[in-house]
Amino acid sequence: MSQKLIIILRAWQGGIMKATCFVAAAILLAGLTACADPGERLSQYYIKHPEALQEALNRLAQYQEQEDTKAVMAAISASSSWLYSDEYGNRLGSMNAPIKVAMFTDYNCAVCKKAIKSLINDPKFKNGEVSIFIHDLPILGEDSAYFARIGMMAQSNEEFAEYFEGLMAIDRPSRAYAEKLAMNVGIDPKAAITEPALSKSDVIIRRNRDFFRRVGASGTPVFITRGELFKGWNPLKKPF
Repeated sequence: MSQKLIIILRAWQGGIMKATCFVAAAILLAGLTACADPGERLSQYYIKHPEALQEALNRLAQYQEQEDTKAVMAAISASSSWLYSDEYGNRLGSMNAPIKVAMFTDYNCAVCKKAIKSLINDPKFKNGEVSIFIHDLPILGEDSAYFARIGMMAQSNEEFAEYFEGLMAIDRPSRAYAEKLAMNVGIDPKAAITEPALSKSDVIIRRNRDFFRRVGASGTPVFITRGELFKGWNPLKKPF
């Protein structure tokens, strides 16, 4: 599809194109050349071939879908070194599990809570076939970011798992609850607000947000496994 046609059709989809441009798109698709009286030619072609415009729009939709898929695959490939890495103990399940799932989540996301409850109770996870790498994407307020920063202070997978699963089991946890839970599992919540820790967590959160933008996601949860992206949660279509 020509770049000129793509520009015209995108302009039309954005609501800034007039009726004559509809016909221009059809003519470009058909490979017609300009004439002395373009207005008349446009009108005549549109009358005779109204299906041409729809075909052009269908081709544009296919082109955009292909480009989106390429962008997602490129983002996943470029991020593979950390998507399936437990940087701060943020892995649930066996290290040697054959199935690895990256999950982007928010501690205040109700859908995420339902998803993680279902996943960690799945027979495949319980049998050691799946490991889930948690990546924080605090988009639901300052508390979400605070909870995420505390989790990043975990010194082991066991500490992180207890903290993460405990907090995700509560509908709207308070900061006091999160701090108490953290101390109970061996995490120092005060360490999360020191300057070195804030700098480290800021880098991780910014990276996660950048990845989210690159794959065109707008909300949590999001899963990546075996090079495939799953947006949202469907209990009938789990990521493993």
